Amino acid sequence: MFGHVKGAFTGADRNRNGKFVQADKGTLFLDEIGEIAPSIQAKLLRALQQGEIQKVGSDSVITVDVRIIAATNRDLPQEVAAGRFREDLYYRLNVISVTVPPLRERREDIPLLADHFFRKLIAANRKELKGFTPQAMDRMLKAGWAGNVRELENSVERGVIMCRGEYITERELPMTVTTPEEQFPDTSRGSSLGGVSLSDLEKKAIMDTLDQTGNNKSESARILGITRATLHNKLKKYDLG
Repeated sequence: MFGHVKGAFTGADRNRNGKFVQADKGTLFLDEIGEIAPSIQAKLLRALQQGEIQKVGSDSVITVDVRIIAATNRDLPQEVAAGRFREDLYYRLNVISVTVPPLRERREDIPLLADHFFRKLIAANRKELKGFTPQAMDRMLKAGWAGNVRELENSVERGVIMCRGEYITERELPMTVTTPEEQFPDTSRGSSLGGVSLSDLEKKAIMDTLDQTGNNKSESARILGITRATLHNKLKKYDLG
């Protein structure tokens, strides 16, 4: 974020400008501001309050003029109360506050966002698809979207990768979208849906995704919307290696 000078640390083989220098006289977007470490919070406060930064390994002060836009999914007043986020930095950032409702509270945005991600992802994956079936869109409109817009993008990406026809169907969407988590029966008891056990459906989804990604487990976990550790446990559960 603040840059470094040559020789400041192992691997620093040249001088490098940080984001603040690059954004001088412009705007810098800081995503997930609630995640930054306390040591960085202090440097960020100095940059905002005094308009000054120091590159790592340098004694020189650089003056910068940067407008900051910050975003977070954390409750920053609660983080301040817990001592995890500096109060002075919070008030320095909180000049104009805009609260974005979770996706489940603005479902009218889902078709527009899904279409945006769809167009971007078919281009990136070089696929010629036409869109979503009405059933697939209905599922997306009714999903819980605990992961908000990022989960929606991840779900559309999975649909694009898995789709073999012209339209993405509900079968290509993650199970967390097509069947809300609170409605999942206990698969360990052999629950079934339409004569097919949910365990079999989950196993097939995992196998299909691994096949599409060339057995890349990290990529498969991301597409399935689970962690790599969870995927590892499920592979062990279904004896998939």
